[in-house]
Amino acid sequence: FPYYLAPEIEHWILWKLGGDVTADEITNAKSEILKGSQLWVAMDNGQKPGSTENSNNLEQLTVNDPEVLLHWINPPHLKSLPGIDHVHIIFHSGRE
Repeated sequence: FPYYLAPEIEHWILWKLGGDVTADEITNAKSEILKGSQLWVAMDNGQKPGSTENSNNLEQLTVNDPEVLLHWINPPHLKSLPGIDHVHIIFHSGRE
């Protein structure tokens, strides 16, 4: 079922067959969404070239910032596909 959101809000779904989605998988999915975005390019450009430590810290802060990325798992009675575990991820890209 669609969610109607503002243009700068992206709705992603992480699906997993044969088990429950783990916290690490959610964090990894959020990181991949962030890294594929223009927001990441703009944020990462503020770092010193080759500074992976600063980039990793920035990534962790952003992935855990609910104003940028948040997620939820519907309770079983609200899942559209109850046999497949899935997590909703909302990303505020900042672009309109």
